[in-house]
Amino acid sequence: MRNWWSMAAGSLLCLLGALCWIGGSALKTWEYTPSEGKGAVVAVEIPQGATLRKAIDLLADSQIIKQPTLFYHWARWVMGAGGAIKWGQLAFKDDMAPRDVLRVLRTASPVIHRLNIPPGLRLEQIEALIQDANLAIRGNFLQKSKDEKFLKTLGIEASSMEGYLAPGSYGLARHLDVEILLKIMVMRRYANWDTKLRQRARALRTDMHQVLTMASIIEAETTTDDEREKIASVLYNRMINNWKLCSDATIAYAKMTSEGPFDGVVDKDDRMTDSPYNTCIHRGLPPGPICAPSEQSIHAALWPKRTAFMYFVPIPGQKKGHRFCPDLLCALGRGNYHRR
Repeated sequence: MRNWWSMAAGSLLCLLGALCWIGGSALKTWEYTPSEGKGAVVAVEIPQGATLRKAIDLLADSQIIKQPTLFYHWARWVMGAGGAIKWGQLAFKDDMAPRDVLRVLRTASPVIHRLNIPPGLRLEQIEALIQDANLAIRGNFLQKSKDEKFLKTLGIEASSMEGYLAPGSYGLARHLDVEILLKIMVMRRYANWDTKLRQRARALRTDMHQVLTMASIIEAETTTDDEREKIASVLYNRMINNWKLCSDATIAYAKMTSEGPFDGVVDKDDRMTDSPYNTCIHRGLPPGPICAPSEQSIHAALWPKRTAFMYFVPIPGQKKGHRFCPDLLCALGRGNYHRR
């Protein structure tokens, strides 16, 4: 009888072992078997602090996982993936094997979105572009860009980051903290301010802030590359001769920052409004940049063309281009002038 029980117990153990082997083999096969799909990339938003269960439910809703309960127990108890998951917008494919899905959850970087910031934009316009891009940036962009304590940590001795955010193309993940985003944009501006530019600024006895301010006026006054150096020439000639700059672009900035959007026309009353940015009242440069200048405008501010021009006025009937004049008679169209 004892031998019979021993044989029965041995057989049962063998059966259990076989079942475990079959189950383990089946589970291993399941781990590596791609799901039915077309290989389409699917971006799934995993909230910060989401549990493994929550993440799996979101993946099941997006048809990335077909057996969420099995996936959870396998990931939790077999793979030990308790809370070690990424958050943000992650990229999956609809034909991934479970093991590949788990790898993305544990190690993948967030999906990167391209954001293009054209030159010549003000802080408010940059904020609007970011909002339109649906990046869900965490924090108040405008408030942080004018936080003087935060500005000082980045070496900016000004009242705002106007002009310090470099235009260009950025690759950004959703849900970035606004401080990180602003640091990225300011650091690019610093990176572009290379040794050659620093040496030229020292030779002109100026600094980065003043150069950005001058470059921003150039940027706001023209979009034509071959005019930038001549616009700079007019502005410098006026300063050298102790003239007021009388730049409508600075007056428009003063009006927009105090009153909001306007019709784009600077009139006589605007030119009489008392503002530190009104260069028809105050001599010299305004307190800071009025937009984000391009590298071309920065170059023009550092290497202006040598001319006798004291005025530039729009060419009648043309959307772009200015005529450049050495005197008022020419500026009024009663003398010789240069189109280029």
